[in-house]
Amino acid sequence: ERNELCPTFASKYEIENLNFNFKNKEVIKNCSLTINFGEIIKIIGPSGSGKSTLLDVIAGILPPEKGKFIMDGKEFSPYLSRDFSSLVGYVPQFISLIDESLSYNITLEINPDKDKLWNAIRKSQLTKFVKNLAYGMDTRLGEGGEGISGGQRQRIGIARALYRKPSLLILDEVTSSLDNKTSSEIMNQIYSMRGEVSILFVTHNSNTLKADKTYLLNKGKLIRKNKI
Repeated sequence: ERNELCPTFASKYEIENLNFNFKNKEVIKNCSLTINFGEIIKIIGPSGSGKSTLLDVIAGILPPEKGKFIMDGKEFSPYLSRDFSSLVGYVPQFISLIDESLSYNITLEINPDKDKLWNAIRKSQLTKFVKNLAYGMDTRLGEGGEGISGGQRQRIGIARALYRKPSLLILDEVTSSLDNKTSSEIMNQIYSMRGEVSILFVTHNSNTLKADKTYLLNKGKLIRKNKI
């Protein structure tokens, strides 16, 4: 049961000696990572190295085998915390859209906070897109968001994460299916949030995407790389 309180995230989120097994196989082995508030961290590694799994454990979606989680000096469990999820905005590789209004697809609320919604739209660079829609924010997207480009879909996913005003934004290969120009636009928009929110992203595109700290995940082990 998720009933443990979560500390606030103002300074740093530390993960120590994290282990995760899947079907008796060690996927994550003694991984340690420190996320300072406001910085951008990149995790690279080959396909199948466990990058998405690592994100799911850090985000409190999967329970670890063992490991210590400390936020602003207080130990807690992201998996057992009832309010940790409110600190996290998670953008998966594929954004699911439903046959509802754009507003609902971003906020998942019938009566959203309009100020928060427009703030999320501005930060995810959707303003022009919204203004070109027949009914603006009330335009229905159709089943599965037919006709929405890959770049717009990812921006909607980012807006959905930002609507919650997270302290930690986690992005799982958000540019992997995009062309170079769109990928560059989306990453520039993410970089513009540096200092306001901590950003943790995984990518196989190790050279072009910069970060304050870079880690390599290989064979379940996390290794700190030189600044890239």
